[in-house]
Amino acid sequence: MSRYAYVQNNEIKEIHYDLPQSWKNISNFRNLANYPNELESLGWKVIQKDTTPFDNKEYKIVSTEYELKNGNVVEKNILEAIPVVTLFQPPVLTVEEIKEQERLMQERFTEEQWSNIRYMRDTAIKDVQWRYERYYRNERLGIEQTDSIQALDTYVQALADVTKQQDPFSITWPKLDY
Repeated sequence: MSRYAYVQNNEIKEIHYDLPQSWKNISNFRNLANYPNELESLGWKVIQKDTTPFDNKEYKIVSTEYELKNGNVVEKNILEAIPVVTLFQPPVLTVEEIKEQERLMQERFTEEQWSNIRYMRDTAIKDVQWRYERYYRNERLGIEQTDSIQALDTYVQALADVTKQQDPFSITWPKLDY
């Protein structure tokens, strides 16, 4: 990248792409690019490129460093490995393994459906509890009953028995007979 380096006491002091226009009271210093021996006598060196080959599919240049080698300034590429991206490869399953996974998924799906059925059953039972309270309150107060305790008990028991059905995906829900 840079083309010139100023070296003093075996140490690189400055790096430049182009020579400065003026340097240490020398005007038109840039014109010395055509006189390499003059530049060399003032401590300026043309930078040599590191020609070590590298695979640009496996490495990328992240920066450059400059070092003195045998009196020459060499630009050295700092490389970094390019991460290898591997695509996710799903496992190859046998027919038996696929069938087992399908069975397990169906089992989980069925368990989840039974959980939903129990929730709906419990909600339906809670929704009818106020009728029990009204029935017993009316009984204590000697007021005419609006519900049949037998019908309420039959309905709540039928709700409780819903989970005894075989298929959670085709539940027959009881109805409250007044």
